[in-house]
Amino acid sequence: QTLMELVTPEQRAVVYVGERDVQRVKAGQTGRILVRGRAEGAIPVRVVRVNPAASVVRGKNVFEAEVELVKPTAGLGPGMSGVAKLNDGFTTTLAALLRPMADELRLRMWW
Repeated sequence: QTLMELVTPEQRAVVYVGERDVQRVKAGQTGRILVRGRAEGAIPVRVVRVNPAASVVRGKNVFEAEVELVKPTAGLGPGMSGVAKLNDGFTTTLAALLRPMADELRLRMWW
């Protein structure tokens, strides 16, 4: 599943954030991306902005977060894809495991 796509030659990328996780993504947040076909490892990034409108990508509602590469990296170009991980702060293992269940309960109990 593509979670990140390079879109401009100015070393910016779009990260697709799921609708359940978008409230935890803020401008200025840091993270890293792994680009397919590139063996050099993770590239540090910083979130520039989060698009407030959702779009459907491969059947899922996602929000687009625009990120910039912290340091310029050679060998990247528009259309490349990969996986992104954004730093959300510290959490316990139990909280990470229970968060999806709590979100689902909150969603179902709303009706």
